[in-house]
Amino acid sequence: MSSMPLSLKERILEWKIRRKRTRYYQQGKSIPLPIWILNFLLAEFFLFTAGYLWFLYRTRIPMLSLALALTINALITVAFALRKQKSFQKQKADSRRQVAKKYLTENIRQLDRTQFQWQIARMLLKCRGIGSLKDRGDHLEATFHGKKTAIGCYHANLGEEVPPQELNTFLSQAKAEEAVEAVFISSGTYSESCRTISEKKSRIPVHLLDLDSLLQIMENCGMFPEESIIDNRIDEEINHQKRKPDVLRKELRTPKRIRTNLGYSLLFLLLSRWLKFQPVQSAYYTVVSAVFFLFALGSWIWNKKTGSEPTKEQKFMKDLAAGEKS
Repeated sequence: MSSMPLSLKERILEWKIRRKRTRYYQQGKSIPLPIWILNFLLAEFFLFTAGYLWFLYRTRIPMLSLALALTINALITVAFALRKQKSFQKQKADSRRQVAKKYLTENIRQLDRTQFQWQIARMLLKCRGIGSLKDRGDHLEATFHGKKTAIGCYHANLGEEVPPQELNTFLSQAKAEEAVEAVFISSGTYSESCRTISEKKSRIPVHLLDLDSLLQIMENCGMFPEESIIDNRIDEEINHQKRKPDVLRKELRTPKRIRTNLGYSLLFLLLSRWLKFQPVQSAYYTVVSAVFFLFALGSWIWNKKTGSEPTKEQKFMKDLAAGEKS
């Protein structure tokens, strides 16, 4: 049975959700859509103009110069778009991986010691190198690539280090059961004492796996949450983020944007002077140059106006740093 087509309202809502997630994946590095469109159009215009004028200078044939400039412009645009898409896909994958790890970490923190050991056993059963997994009470025993391996577990609280005595006790048991090597898995971190025990004092090879290693193995074993769960977590984080309705106005008033507008104004002014023998095009570029100059001038005046009077918090921090009393 085919699904019902989405209404216009549903399509707009779906586009807004995708747009919010895109900004989330870009980790705050995205710029407002109108600014992005303006930058894109200006870049395309400059690229086309430079190519057309160069080809016209070399060939003296307007139609051929137009065709060549459009072709070069299209090829460069496609290459740039493919590169941006590849970069975005990497950012998206990294962001979703971090959300999944955060979700799993929260779930692991809520487990008790028995549940944590059961989760480790469930993970080991999905590992291809593990065979004949057995529960020995305080630890697990498995065959890892044909070798008898003891696997210990320690469920730590947030930021807790593994006590060295826990590791010593486990290694003594592993040695008593004639294990060839040992693996110790913890949801916490390892102190220098634990690493010294594993590297110098242990009689059998031992591998210390912390929370990051555990999450990496879970990812490799396909134990990450479903895509729908990751989407829901991302939407929750987006909804909890502080809204910034004036981000477009702030972007237009940044010093970087002022310098950019001045650069555009100067470039169009130079183009108008270069095409002074073509009055219509020269006048057009002069008007565009004036518009960008007014944008930059307005932003500069606004910044001077709003920055002239420090806020109450700024005055307090200045007095605090100077050591003055109110």
